[in-house]
Amino acid sequence: MLLFISLVSAPVALPHAVRQLFGLDPDSPEFREHYAEQLRRIVRHLAQQRDPR
Repeated sequence: MLLFISLVSAPVALPHAVRQLFGLDPDSPEFREHYAEQLRRIVRHLAQQRDPR
């Protein structure tokens, strides 16, 4: 859970890092769409890794 909190809050807490890494403003629609898609991919991947037992 702590990981997800960090992933969601990182662009707000570290906007300079977003600009350096992605070359985009963290408030821009382009960044938000890209970042949201990456978060969805992570969640899907983790959900698939879950042990069905």
